[in-house]
Parts: sequence; structure tokens; C-alpha cells
Amino acid sequence: MAKFMIAVIDALNGEDGAALSKEVMDSITEPKMLMGIQLGDATLIEKPTFNATFKDSGYGYGHIIGTYRGYKYVNHGGSTYGHYSFITVIPSLRIGVFTVISGNNYQNTDMWRMQKPMQIYMLDKLMGQEVWLNAENACTFPQPWIVEDSDTFEGAKRKVVEDTREGALSIEEAERVEGNYSNPVYPIMKLKLENSELKFKMGNSNGTVVRAAGQNGNRLKIILNMPVDALNLPEAEKMVAFLIYPADSLSDNQVKNLEFEMGQERYHFKRSDSEAQRHSILLLIGVLIVKLLSN
Repeated sequence: MAKFMIAVIDALNGEDGAALSKEVMDSITEPKMLMGIQLGDATLIEKPTFNATFKDSGYGYGHIIGTYRGYKYVNHGGSTYGHYSFITVIPSLRIGVFTVISGNNYQNTDMWRMQKPMQIYMLDKLMGQEVWLNAENACTFPQPWIVEDSDTFEGAKRKVVEDTREGALSIEEAERVEGNYSNPVYPIMKLKLENSELKFKMGNSNGTVVRAAGQNGNRLKIILNMPVDALNLPEAEKMVAFLIYPADSLSDNQVKNLEFEMGQERYHFKRSDSEAQRHSILLLIGVLIVKLLSN
């Protein structure tokens, strides 16, 4: 992993003899989607939460781009059941940190609570900065800076309102959401009605879509299944994501746009043109059939 980080740093700095092409790495790390304040999240316009904060600003091809203490970083994490990894490089300072942990939390909160402090501590050491995390507050991180249920700036968990009234969508509601949705970076998101349930598929991820009513009434919850569920986890311990649709669209019209939210990230998906055209044709055929039957 150290060799990989050196190769990335050399490429982004345009070093002679770099193992990777600078042009390719520049393309990979160029933001294709904006994150954070550019998305219009009003909660970001506030005083800093932490002494020195990671500020994610964009997402390239499999890489998150942002700043720490004013220096541009490139990072990303990955996980599977019980195992979590995270890598951060700051090309201009020629430093990088890779961390990997294991734990029994399958909803990725371990990655945030444990790996972020580890990364911050080691970056501060490498940068020669005053270290603001210690053995005591690193174990309580992100407290005491934020409270457990707050919805704050960069890195803090997005508050999710759990609802006890979750349940299956009606057939009519599922049909209004069913279809294929596209995004410039993510794979095609496919929502398909199967055996009276709305099924979710995106790349090698899949799951079941259920209602998640409550304070945020225009949200649907996706109970995700990993490609291989070796642990056969109960529903309550599976990872979840959310679909946010325009208010009242489930009761009135076919949904054309969806926001996909997982953890702290939210991305816009648009119903594919071919899918919209197909539904328009089916609607037109339906109207023609009604007219023919009425004559």
C-alpha cells in the first residue's frame, strides 16, 4: 500500500518516471460531482465543528477530493462485513496514511468513529502540526465536539429518522417509482417490482425498498444485501440507504428524479430517457385502447 501511495503522489505531482500517468490521475481525481456546501446544505454555513476538519468537496472516479488544514487530499474507504480500510494522500506534502481495522459494526459507524481519528492523528504528526486528538478524546470522537444526534458539518453522521411504521409500498406507489435511473458516476440504478416488492439493484449491490415515513415523509428505505451474505445477518443489522423523491410524487405522477442517500453522501439520479420514453409510449397506448373501447 505504501508503494501505491507513492505512485499516486508521484503521478499527481508530475514526477519524472512516475509509475502512473499524471493525465490519468488528474482525470481520476477531478471532481465529477460536488459534495458538501455546493449541494446547498444550509447546515454547512456555520462555525467550524472541529479544531481542524476534513472538508470533502467533490467525488471523482472512485476518489473523494477535499482539503485538510488547507491542503488538498485524495482519499477513499472501503469495507465488507467486519473489515474497514481508509487511505488518504496529500500530494503537495508527499504524505499518505493507510489504516485498516476490523470490528463487529456492519453499518460503517466503526469506520467513522475509529479510522477518522487515526487518520487525523497521523496526518498531524506527518505535517508537523499540533496534535489535537489524544488517547482520551479520540476514544469519544466525534464527542465532545458534536452530540450524538446532531446534523452537522463535514464528516458528522447525517441524522436519519428511523420510523416504526416501515412497510411495503402499495403496488401503485411501486409502479410510480419503478424504472432505471442514471448518474454520471454511479452505475445505473434499477428499481423493479417483483412479487409485490420493489427491488433495488445498482452494480453488485441489491436490496428491498420499503416505506420510511415520519418527519421526512418523502423518503424510501433500502435494506441492502451484500453480494455474499456469509453471516446471514438479520434485517436490523444490514446496511441501509435511502431514496428521496419529490414531495407527493408517489401519489400523483411517475417519479422522474431521485436522490440516493447513504451515510453522509447524497447523489442525484435521473430517470433514463429510454425509460421515460417507454412509459410515455405505454401511457399513449393505454389512452388509445380506452378510446377504442369507448367507440
